[in-house]
Amino acid sequence: MLIMVSPDCMVHPCSLHCSRKSSSLKLRTVRSVRCPPTVCLSESLARESSVGHGIDHMKLSLRESLQGINRGIFGVSAAQKSAIEHQIALLEEQNPIRKPTDHLQKVEGEWRLLYSSISILGMKRTKLGLRDFITLDEFLQTIDVDKNRASNIIKFSVSGLGMLNGALTIEASYVVSSEKRVDIQFEKSTIVPDQSSCSNCFKRIMTCF
Repeated sequence: MLIMVSPDCMVHPCSLHCSRKSSSLKLRTVRSVRCPPTVCLSESLARESSVGHGIDHMKLSLRESLQGINRGIFGVSAAQKSAIEHQIALLEEQNPIRKPTDHLQKVEGEWRLLYSSISILGMKRTKLGLRDFITLDEFLQTIDVDKNRASNIIKFSVSGLGMLNGALTIEASYVVSSEKRVDIQFEKSTIVPDQSSCSNCFKRIMTCF
């Protein structure tokens, strides 16, 4: 499970309202709903505003829950993980697009990682050790919908190696597996600068993703 946010564009739920200029049509509409058009419009806008504020509050609450956990890369407690995933599920239910994989063009472009539930299986000691000297900076993902590909760039610094700065690039492809999910296949990774100790460390991690 990943949460990505685009630095350039945010998609918010919205609805489209249209009206016709025919006075006779307006008159029939007024009679059928038994209320002035201005009242109906106000109530409709109020409901939409309430829904919009609710979604904004959910997003804010989720982002507050993600503070201080380094995007979950080095692990979180079972209670934290359960709470975060519950918040994510509630937010997903508000998505007006019922079949997201039919509209993948909406995720085209560059995104920034906020949270990942990726686990490093069988390497808990290594994972805890990495937390002490590796600092993750930006974690970016570029999605190319036409080619069904994604490029991930993880920027990092290593305090144990004279504050070495570098970047790990991961190339992956994906296929649609359901109306709401895609299956990702990691293909290759490269790291710069090519320091052997740092490179081997990250390569061991990525084999477990």
